[in-house]
Amino acid sequence: MKRKKINVAIAGFGNCAGSLIEGLSYYQRNKSTEGLLFPVLGGYSLSDIKIAIAFDISANKVGKTISEAIYESPNNFY
Repeated sequence: MKRKKINVAIAGFGNCAGSLIEGLSYYQRNKSTEGLLFPVLGGYSLSDIKIAIAFDISANKVGKTISEAIYESPNNFY
């Protein structure tokens, strides 16, 4: 039986959302699970997760792609 993908929508594209997306991207790109406490949860793995859309109200982020908006202020974590 083929599993369905998990499409994620993010409301508020700040530090936590940025960290989630960077982490997902890193592990998916490197095909690694090293350092993950639960690499498979409920039968789903990182490869099953797709960030479909992210919303924010900051003029610095609106209208940009996720890859552009992820580093725009007012994020304050380095």
